Formats: sequence, C-alpha cells, structure tokens
Amino acid sequence: MKRKLTVVLLTGVLCLLGVTSVLAVEKGPVLTFTGMETAPLPEKYNEVPMLKVKVAAGELPPVEKRLPEEPLVVKPIEEIGQYGGTLYEASLGPGTMWDPEHGMIEQYMFIVDNACTKILPDVAKGYELSEDKKTLTIFLRRGMKWSDGAPFTAEDIMFWWEDEAQNKELSPAGPPTWWNIGGEFPEFEKVDDYTIRLHFPKPYPCVVGMISNWQTVQNLFYDPKH
Repeated sequence: MKRKLTVVLLTGVLCLLGVTSVLAVEKGPVLTFTGMETAPLPEKYNEVPMLKVKVAAGELPPVEKRLPEEPLVVKPIEEIGQYGGTLYEASLGPGTMWDPEHGMIEQYMFIVDNACTKILPDVAKGYELSEDKKTLTIFLRRGMKWSDGAPFTAEDIMFWWEDEAQNKELSPAGPPTWWNIGGEFPEFEKVDDYTIRLHFPKPYPCVVGMISNWQTVQNLFYDPKH
C-alpha cells in the first residue's frame, strides 16, 4: 500500500508540473524551457575512458561525430564529475530502493529537475500543448542516435505505437493504461522526422508530466524501427 501511495503521489506531482511548467516561446515552431540550467557548447567534448580506447582503435567514430546536432549541455550542480571510483548505496531490504542507475542510463522525452519543480528537455528539445490540452506536439532533438549508430526519429515512436502497442500478439491488453483517456486512446501523427503530434480525444493537461514519469522508459514509448 505504501509503495502504491508513493507512485500515486509522484504521478500527481508530475501532473501538476505538466500544468504549471512555463515555456518561453520563440518565433518559429521550437519552444525553449525557462529556468533551465544550461551551459554553452564546449569547444571540445570529453567521454568515458573505455570509449576513448575504442575511438583510438577505430571501433567508434570520434565523440563529436556521435553527438546530436543540438546536444543538451547541462550545468553541473557543483562541478563536473570524474570517471572511476566506487559508488556505495544503502538499502533497508529488497525492493525498498528505486535503482538510481536506472534514472541515469535511461533516456526520457522530458525529465524533472533535481528540485522537482520544473520539467526539462531530454530526448525532446521542446513541446507545444494546445490551449484545449487535447493536442501535444513534441519536437525531437536532431542527430540523436541509437547505440548502433542508426538515427532516432519520429518513425521510432510511430513504430512503437502502431506495430507494438496496438499489436494484439505483442500487447494483448493493448497500449499502456496511461494512454487511455476515458476509455479512448490518442492518435499519433508523424509531422516530419523530428516532430510528432498526439491528438487526445479529451483534454489531458497532465500528459507532459506523464511522459516525464519514471514509468515511461524507452521500451514503453519508442523502440527502434530498423
């Protein structure tokens, strides 16, 4: 019961964040997030030592070639961390702690800041929610890639929705319940390779908070089509 209550409360907080999150609108289709602690693009990028070895051996392209065209550079809370070392974790027992590594290795459309007061960009660089809260347009970051180097585009979202979530053999129960709005599901529309539009049958003001939730991990929102 305690765990269920925690999940409900967390979802409620994210719902409020989705309603109250403020966006600064520039001329054009892209929205930028206010209050985002970003840093300017560095002249040179760093990477984990084990990947440097692969680059030197010709097994991987240079880091500059692997990053998206519009990388998100986040200002660290205190200082840039160092690779290596030992991480100690504490737990009162099995199942009493959410895995912190999970949040560091998974990629989300949007994320919640450390103070849990703002929704910030991640895989997506911006969004637009219509005034009636029934249409959500998501702008993807150009140049994102899967681990095998294939580009990540709106096709991967459409593939998940059309070929997996609504596939009776793969998903007998249908799409995840959080996409069910009053007994109906949204319509997914690919606008272009980097723009996806969701049309909901009823107002869904919490949708941005929902897709920032820890539950909406990679395998529940998009999968590689290739």
